This record gives sequence, structure tokens and C-alpha cells, in this order.
Amino acid sequence: RMRDEGAAILLVSSELSEIVDLADRVVVLFGGEVAGRLSGDQIEEESLGLLMMGGRSGSGAVDG
Repeated sequence: RMRDEGAAILLVSSELSEIVDLADRVVVLFGGEVAGRLSGDQIEEESLGLLMMGGRSGSGAVDG
């Protein structure tokens, strides 16, 4: 309901399937810096895992 009203919801999780199922946009932090941003169809477990390990996504993610 809150999302439908335009509220931002912050979800902190290491459960990748949960993030894929619930998120519209994702910002991944690694080492205190933004490792990447994903949205829509870019949000996949493989891309999230890569960013969480300090890599950069090659699937059109907006880095930093």
C-alpha cells in the first residue's frame, strides 16, 4: 500500500530471491561505495551477486 502511495521503502537483505521479487530499484553498496544500481528487468540474482562481491554488472547497470 505504501509503495502504491509513492513512499520509498528501504529493504536491507542478503536474500537475493527476496530482493528480485520485491524491488523496483536496487542500489548495491560494497566497501562503503555504490557498486551499482539496477532497475526493472536488470534486477536478477546473478547481477546482484556480482555487485555484492565487488564486481561491476555488464547488463546495463548504472555504476557508481
